[in-house]
Amino acid sequence: MCQRISYSKLKETDFYTFFNLSEITISYQEIPRHSKIILLKPGGFQKFIDISFHISNEQICTASLSLDRNWIGDEKSINPFAKDITKSFLMALLPEELDQEFKLMLIQGIWNTKGSQDRILCIDEVIHSWESSNPEVRRFINVFKGIDIQHEINFEWLKLKMINEFDKNKNSIWLNLNLSWNEK
Repeated sequence: MCQRISYSKLKETDFYTFFNLSEITISYQEIPRHSKIILLKPGGFQKFIDISFHISNEQICTASLSLDRNWIGDEKSINPFAKDITKSFLMALLPEELDQEFKLMLIQGIWNTKGSQDRILCIDEVIHSWESSNPEVRRFINVFKGIDIQHEINFEWLKLKMINEFDKNKNSIWLNLNLSWNEK
C-alpha cells in the first residue's frame, strides 16, 4: 500500500520552499468530507505555471503541475526552469514505495532532457542512454518535449499521467502532469 504524502509534509520539501510556492486559493469541498482544493503559484514565472492539490483529511489525493507548452519549449530547445520544476515536483511527490529504478530514470530523464539545439557542456551519455532505455520513461520524455500528446502509467495505487492539451481559458496548449492516488 502506498502512503500518501500529507500537505504539511509537502510544505517542508525543497520543492515547496525553493520555488517559493504561495497558496492562491483554497476551495472547500463537501464530498469527500474534509476535502479541499489548493491552487498555488511559484515565486517566479507565475503566468507559465499552475500547481494544484486535492486534499482529503490533510492527505494529498491528486497533485497537478501545469506548464505553458510554449514556455517549456520543444524538441529543439527545452527551458531549464521547466525541467527543474518538473523534476522537483516528481521528487517531492512520487512515493518511496514506487519502483526506485523507474522513479530515478524518470526524474533524471526529465532533468537531463535537452533539445537538438541546446548546448549542454557536460552530460554523461551512459547515464542519458540508461534513462531513455526504459520505454515508459522515453514516452514521458517525448510528451515533455512536445513530440507526443500524452502518456500515462497505472500502478496498483498511483496513476501518473502527462498530457499536452489545449486550455480554452488560456487559449494555449499546456502540459499537465497529474498524480492521483487510488483508494486501495
